Amino acid sequence: MRLSLNIKVFFSALFFVILVSTFYSSVSEAKPTTQVARTAAGGSVACTGNANGIIEKTVPGDGCEVQPDTQKLTFFRLELCTEEPTGPTTSAIVDRTKCFTFFRNDAGSEVSIKKLLGTQIGLPRHYEAVPYGTYTHGLVTMGSTFKFKSSVTFDGDVADTDSNDTGSTCVTKIPAGGASTIIYGFHTSLNHANSNVDCTDGATAAEIIIGVNTMTMDNSNNCYHLKKFVTSGPLIDAYLLQSDGTLHDNVNGSDVVPQSAASGCKSGVSNGVTNIQGVMPFTTPIEISPQTVGLQIEYNNTQGLKLDMASDNVFYKFDSSFFDFTLKAQTGRKKGAFR
Repeated sequence: MRLSLNIKVFFSALFFVILVSTFYSSVSEAKPTTQVARTAAGGSVACTGNANGIIEKTVPGDGCEVQPDTQKLTFFRLELCTEEPTGPTTSAIVDRTKCFTFFRNDAGSEVSIKKLLGTQIGLPRHYEAVPYGTYTHGLVTMGSTFKFKSSVTFDGDVADTDSNDTGSTCVTKIPAGGASTIIYGFHTSLNHANSNVDCTDGATAAEIIIGVNTMTMDNSNNCYHLKKFVTSGPLIDAYLLQSDGTLHDNVNGSDVVPQSAASGCKSGVSNGVTNIQGVMPFTTPIEISPQTVGLQIEYNNTQGLKLDMASDNVFYKFDSSFFDFTLKAQTGRKKGAFR
């Protein structure tokens, strides 16, 4: 299921419209060496019964994924590139030599993703003209935190986090630290008070913040800071960035920060991550010409929210799941006003 968001940008003499539907030796090779798929083996599986709104309590592995009721993400930069950019390393940012920025807001522009609902991203001043030409890759820089509000119903009672409350419907809950508290994907030792899930009868869903502090973890509990994702479209090279646009200093040649490192792979903290950056090849190169009236980015969040289960009967926390997007150009009529 895909979602639509509208972004307006001044492109030469045109309005450029983006539709978003609904991420110790230093790294010198700026490309992920491993990939993860949206499969059970890759730690990703849709919840059984999701289509009917009732989820089976017995889930494979450590959880399953659903489409959230609402989701918000933050865009910082959207760029088109004439060739594949060299990704960031521990000492250098992504190489933008062959890229052109058409959206940039260093403070970030938050967007709400809802089915079939369009939302403008940013303001006109955040957009720049893009030269006519052929573009082979997209470069997207997003925030590393996502906001969700959702409720899920199981086919039987489950307990939340430390078995404090039990019910068949569980909702997103603001942790004890307040609405600005971030619960991270790698976050151990949560209890009912500081978790983001509530299974109390009659509980009402509230907006929560989930942070990405690792792409995934291996069997040794090392943290991946770059990964190649298998999506519904082409492979996407994804990177976790620090505030200066580089990878964490402790990322090694295997794309991980060892669990034993002094920083970069710790539970319940950001691990220095502030942004997620994705390099996406276009299956068909995008041609920007006088006939171009839009660029469509389809963001698929059908499995955007993960139910992190401690067992079949214990719901530990809500977590963000893989982001999945594709991009293509739109052409309009040769005559008449663009709508």
